Amino acid sequence: MADKRTSTDYFDRWAPRFEKDRMSPWFQHYQTRVLDRVADTGGGDLLDVGCGTGWLVREAARRLPDSRIVGIDLSPGMLRAARTGADQEGCSEPLFLEADAGILPFTAGAFDCITCTASFHHYVDPGAVLMGWQKILRPGGRILLLESCTHYFPIWVYDKVLRILEKGHVRYYRTRDLLTLVQEAGFEDVQALWRESGLLKQGKLFTSLVLVEGRKKT
Repeated sequence: MADKRTSTDYFDRWAPRFEKDRMSPWFQHYQTRVLDRVADTGGGDLLDVGCGTGWLVREAARRLPDSRIVGIDLSPGMLRAARTGADQEGCSEPLFLEADAGILPFTAGAFDCITCTASFHHYVDPGAVLMGWQKILRPGGRILLLESCTHYFPIWVYDKVLRILEKGHVRYYRTRDLLTLVQEAGFEDVQALWRESGLLKQGKLFTSLVLVEGRKKT
């Protein structure tokens, strides 16, 4: 079972070097593709769950200047880095809050879109998390869920290793399992927008990602 305290401590330590890390170009490349989809579907008020140091949130604020942009994370260290980054870039609009993905401090219908990139594998009860997201979306609102998936054998092996070594890791999923989870949470028009696997993509040794989209009923 995931240990939230241990996981939070790990991310607090990582925060000061997160956007200088060799993984940063990988994160930002795929987060840009997620934001491209947000823009293509009309933008609107956006919540980024597991925002880390807030690169996606800051970029969303630049690209969607008329929208309310919020990032949440459990790691105080990540949030400090996110606020510092926003201040340094003169990006005053985003709001960063310390919150659990499964216990959201928002009223019903607060957002048009929820993004979650490379964070879903930490959630012990993913079905409950998705149902919570459903509640705070407006009718017709969307989720965009970017995650590693285990149809690619190296990621299947990596998942097994992480379950033993990383206390904050719960599991990676097969694409069809992610789609089922989103459908069972009550979303419609659920689809995998794209899936990408391979070696040495954006500086990462192994990559296997899927972007899943679901829409709240109108």
